Amino acid sequence: QVLMLGERAKSKILNKMSFGSYNKFFKPNRTSFDWLNRDEKEVDKYIADPYCGAIFSAGFFVDLLGGLKDMHKVGNMAKIPKNLPILFIAGEKDPVGKNNKTIRWLIDQYKNLGINNVKYNFYKDARHEVLNETNRDEVVSDILDWTNSIIQSKQ
Repeated sequence: QVLMLGERAKSKILNKMSFGSYNKFFKPNRTSFDWLNRDEKEVDKYIADPYCGAIFSAGFFVDLLGGLKDMHKVGNMAKIPKNLPILFIAGEKDPVGKNNKTIRWLIDQYKNLGINNVKYNFYKDARHEVLNETNRDEVVSDILDWTNSIIQSKQ
């Protein structure tokens, strides 16, 4: 599509290929963004926000996929400091991370590279936006606890 329409052209096809299947896990659907989180008010705020939910350009998808490819090259991941504390947070029902399959793969990659301080929290029934989820207080508390433990270990 970039070659045919240019990199700034909105790409409904690439948008559907990238995001179109996410909502199918949450039927019946109230909106086309139910996959974001379980809090209907947060989903409605997302839909009402003119900066959210737009159709991206073909160039965006080229850049996104190229960036992901480069980011996950073993040589690039090997540059991550081995003692860097890393916390993954995700909803167990996040379709973007294939219900944590891709995140578990990344955690395994990091551990195989010798990154020794990798922690994760997968939240039951939570979806993509864990900080906007119905259990957001638990998520924020877990992040603060993890952050405080890192600070305390450095003192």
